[in-house]
Amino acid sequence: MSYIQKTIISGKVVEVIKQYDRKHFPKGKHTKFKKSDIRGPKENKTTEQQEKVNYRQKELKLTRLLNCNFQGGDYHIVFSYKEDLRPNSIEELKDDKKKLLRKVRTEYKKQGKELKYIAVAEVGKRKALHFHFVVNAIDTSIFQKCWNKGFIKISLLDKSGQYKDLAAYLLKYTKTNKEEAKQLNGAAWNSSKNLDKPVVKVKVITRNEFFKEEVTKSKEYANYYLEKDSVYSGFNEFTGYKFFRYTLIRLN
Repeated sequence: MSYIQKTIISGKVVEVIKQYDRKHFPKGKHTKFKKSDIRGPKENKTTEQQEKVNYRQKELKLTRLLNCNFQGGDYHIVFSYKEDLRPNSIEELKDDKKKLLRKVRTEYKKQGKELKYIAVAEVGKRKALHFHFVVNAIDTSIFQKCWNKGFIKISLLDKSGQYKDLAAYLLKYTKTNKEEAKQLNGAAWNSSKNLDKPVVKVKVITRNEFFKEEVTKSKEYANYYLEKDSVYSGFNEFTGYKFFRYTLIRLN
């Protein structure tokens, strides 16, 4: 068999992907099916095209992390600087971030909670440096204790469990300022080490099941709805092989 169905569970969000997988081919049977059925025309991507592919993969990875670890009532926080207190160097900025994290983590411990976070530093339109943090819920008064260099804006996450728009927002600076973002953050984002990872389930399916491009829900997903515009059929940007995917979201 050469086809699999991959189910990726990230909190309330379930992605179902049917795809060709060469490693499931029985030995010596690689020529049984026509490649034209399962593979698109081979393309040599330009550097710009490859960067777009890589960015989409980063955004998808961050979306899954957010969906796995945060929920309605958790916070998206922006810590910004007063103009006269802005750091004079990237090293000073990183030091401020470390001190902020240390203070926030301490406040969580005082309340018997373990801090979960995803953080991104960026530069605004007017060269205003600031931090974006996504954290698990706690008494918001602690953040004022931890940050005295500027302003704090706190937004509640909605109850949908699908935070792909937030992921795109957090990575918007990385998308347009790759090198500067790398200097500020090292990676595209920083996070605590205690974050849950998506659960991935894989099962082998038949050729007929693979080419049957329709949404199916087993009993365990009866309480889920189909995300709008999530049904898609195309060719994998890395492998060139055909796939079919859709997304289910658990009802509140």
